[in-house]
Amino acid sequence: MLGTPTIDEHPGLGRAELNIVTFLACSGGKATEDQVIDAVWNGRLVERSTLWNKMSRARSVLGRLLPPREQSTGVVRLHPAVMTDLQLFSMLVDRAQVVSSYEAIGLLTDALGLVRGVPFDAVGYEWAHEQQHHSKACELIETAGLRLVELALEEDDAATARAAVSSALAALKINEPLYRARMRIEGHVGNTVGVQTAYNEIVALVGDLEGAPGAQVSASTAKLHEALTSH
Repeated sequence: MLGTPTIDEHPGLGRAELNIVTFLACSGGKATEDQVIDAVWNGRLVERSTLWNKMSRARSVLGRLLPPREQSTGVVRLHPAVMTDLQLFSMLVDRAQVVSSYEAIGLLTDALGLVRGVPFDAVGYEWAHEQQHHSKACELIETAGLRLVELALEEDDAATARAAVSSALAALKINEPLYRARMRIEGHVGNTVGVQTAYNEIVALVGDLEGAPGAQVSASTAKLHEALTSH
């Protein structure tokens, strides 16, 4: 989910079938027929038989990961052992809060290594935005990226800090807090040119925002740029 939704071991799964599985995974492993239809078919009128036909196709690929239909229950289920990259990411970030800085750097690096792009980046996943799964994933990625930068700079490890920002920006293309972190990293190593490059990029990105004529970076970003380049 941390990118275009996929099941790496089963790349041949159909688009609708993958959408159903992803929705179930985001719904605690189970949902009613109506909930699945409303999400995956975006409110269109669809027969329940269509859903179960898709489930049968998915089961032919995924096997035991999709338990057989329980007659008369109206509930669609995933095997409880199924875990998503987003769940794993969240677990790693939570663990990083209660361990040493050294261990936290490793955990957060592993978490950000799971990011492959913008969360839920595919047609048909409007439900992920409507139900806040996308925004929660983005918030978690931002938090992990900024925390890893902070820890890495405390250890004077600019390479790890840069990698953290790069991974997080793969999901959050226009994120000023991450660009400010990138500027701080370059300021930390005395790279004024790097500070200016990062600032120029976010200025251009914000300026190009569709439907936002005259958009400008925040005062926080402008002040940080001034502070890091004034001397």
